[in-house]
Amino acid sequence: MNRFRENLILIRDGTDPREIRDEFVKVEGILSDVYGAMMNEEPYHGLEHIHLKVLEASGLYLESVRELMKFYEDNDDDHFIYAGLKAN
Repeated sequence: MNRFRENLILIRDGTDPREIRDEFVKVEGILSDVYGAMMNEEPYHGLEHIHLKVLEASGLYLESVRELMKFYEDNDDDHFIYAGLKAN
């Protein structure tokens, strides 16, 4: 999640998003793995609240990075705005 936010900051600070596309692909894969694992994992007794928070956060960031990836499909800058709002 931090990696995704760091990449958004790079873009905000002037880095061309096309230069770090591969990084976003990696982040999407990592978040997808985490989210999938959390969905299929039964939380330990007493840790249900933490499990739910991690599940919610990874799902939210996964949605955000997928929204951002739409930019690479149609070059619409609105995807950056929407992705950034979801991540915050």
